[in-house]
Amino acid sequence: MLAKIVSETFNPEYFSVVTGAIPVATALLNEKFDHIIYTGGLVGARHVALAAAKSLTPFTLELGGKNPCVVDCSAPPSKLEIYASRIMWGKFSNGGQFCVGSDHVILVGTPEQEEKFLALAKNAATTMTSGGDMARIVNDAHFGRLSDLLSATKGQLVHGGDLNADDRKIGLTIVKDVGPEDSLMSDEIFGPLLPVLRVASLDDAVKLIRQTDPPLALYTGLKAR
Repeated sequence: MLAKIVSETFNPEYFSVVTGAIPVATALLNEKFDHIIYTGGLVGARHVALAAAKSLTPFTLELGGKNPCVVDCSAPPSKLEIYASRIMWGKFSNGGQFCVGSDHVILVGTPEQEEKFLALAKNAATTMTSGGDMARIVNDAHFGRLSDLLSATKGQLVHGGDLNADDRKIGLTIVKDVGPEDSLMSDEIFGPLLPVLRVASLDDAVKLIRQTDPPLALYTGLKAR
């Protein structure tokens, strides 16, 4: 649609849209540009950077990443309910497929506080999916990638987990007891899977975040200090 609108509106000598996947992008990178802007993941970004280096072309990268949500479980129940609802909204909207979407949750608190937050998150997930269908995963490759991440996790499934390969749909899914080395923490999820990690202090949460590449976004639900 974007290509159609642009072609009908602008002279192609000044403004053009070229559609296609990796072969098309690779061919474009062989041309000389004044500046390259790329939105995507780390693998594609490395190809862009290498191509740009050959011609010393400036470039800008917008790479998404493991966007963490840090939640202080000692916050009032009313606040925790808001945090849980907003985090699950980030996983429900477009099936979690947007660059600033919440990737995982780091809970600061005790096991008992974690269970209270999980109950709120499950309730929010149930409410969201009861009134509408989940968005499709963009293609078969990404559906397979998400399915593999979920099947390989050593965490405990506490909500969702239903897969429909024919429609490329995955239910809003929550997994607890996830460690830093888990499959769900290996790369940007970009889908409706929510791993939950628990730490004892905010300092521990900061250390955990610094173990991954810098994220595009960071969400915090902290008690006033």
